[in-house]
Amino acid sequence: MTPAGSVVPATPAPSTDPAALYASIERQVETIRGLAPKRLVTPVLLDEAGLRAELQAHSAEDNPPAATAREQRLLKALGVLAPDADLAAVMNAFLSGQIAGFYRPKDGHLYVVSRSGAIGAAERTTFAHEYTHALQDQSFPLLQQLDGAGTAPRNGDRDLARLAIIEGDATLAMTVWAQDHLSPLELLDLLRSSFDPAQQAALAAMPPFLRDTVLFPYQAGLQFAMGLQLSGGWPAVNAAFTAPPASTEQVLHPDRYASHEAPVVVTLPTDLATRMGPGWTLESEDTLGELRIRAWLAAVGDSGVPVGSGASPTPGSLAAASSAADGWGGDRVATLRGPGGAWALVLRTTWDTDRDAQEFANAVSAALAPGGRHGRLAAGASPREEWLVLAPSAELVLAAERAATGR
Repeated sequence: MTPAGSVVPATPAPSTDPAALYASIERQVETIRGLAPKRLVTPVLLDEAGLRAELQAHSAEDNPPAATAREQRLLKALGVLAPDADLAAVMNAFLSGQIAGFYRPKDGHLYVVSRSGAIGAAERTTFAHEYTHALQDQSFPLLQQLDGAGTAPRNGDRDLARLAIIEGDATLAMTVWAQDHLSPLELLDLLRSSFDPAQQAALAAMPPFLRDTVLFPYQAGLQFAMGLQLSGGWPAVNAAFTAPPASTEQVLHPDRYASHEAPVVVTLPTDLATRMGPGWTLESEDTLGELRIRAWLAAVGDSGVPVGSGASPTPGSLAAASSAADGWGGDRVATLRGPGGAWALVLRTTWDTDRDAQEFANAVSAALAPGGRHGRLAAGASPREEWLVLAPSAELVLAAERAATGR
């Protein structure tokens, strides 16, 4: 990486032959990352219409409708998605406006989006990022080990942590490539393009919880990868692919990754739906993790903003949410569906200390202010454990609490 304050000499004008240009960037990225390719990757340049067509063609495969529906109901139960929102539509609108390129591990195809049809600095930088993904895929098995690839039980927090090293590495390699191979003027143009009004509008339109979750692998992942690279070079980054972070907590707090502070395994009753009564089914089960609990608390506010009220969180809520989620030790969340459209959400959490558990409980109590969604906190078997139950009525809250805790 070029030292801060130094001037990068302008590189010769890139070749007008796309194949030669891509081949040149490939060799440069391979040198930066110290990884050798095992098979050829042929990039495809897409325009706006081509991007929409490609996303649509693989939509059902990449995001199965049943899984999206389950996630949508979880987010609505948490109050971070409007009752009438369509999660698939929200994500498609966001991705269509934000994606500059992507690599598909399932088939090894690499795509770069050019809305102008040219291969400028932005497109070349994007290719450097996506080609890093191709090298990752050919060198390590991590890209194939995400829950979306069929692993079980579902653990979205672990997936986000793994995505953080995947995207953090690619973003860091892309940044080094840009500093080494773009002229100062091209770097300035690249910076300007990042403030594109349409892209900023698409980002602003995202529900805050989703925005925080989507950006996490890139922002926190970059910081995580930089820390590894600065302390141990690229071999330390490579090592994280074979021993990836086990939780978003380890990404947010790299010292906990270094000390191997593993998340606590938290379980829910296997007969939870049966305990709720006839007609009830377990719809989904997952682990939220520190990042998503923090994003949830920030989205619902820290000063009495009701869950699902649509009101904006008060200033400082992100700091308060970060503090409340900081002592996360482990969790498990389930959504249940019952007769007549009834539903319930059960979240079991464990914390590093009694004080951490109390801080989380205080933050949740503020979010469950009068007028908000029906919810109830329940003490666990130890002072470090807290249960949270959400449901559309007080009666269902109590029924779900009894089913979950046995009390």
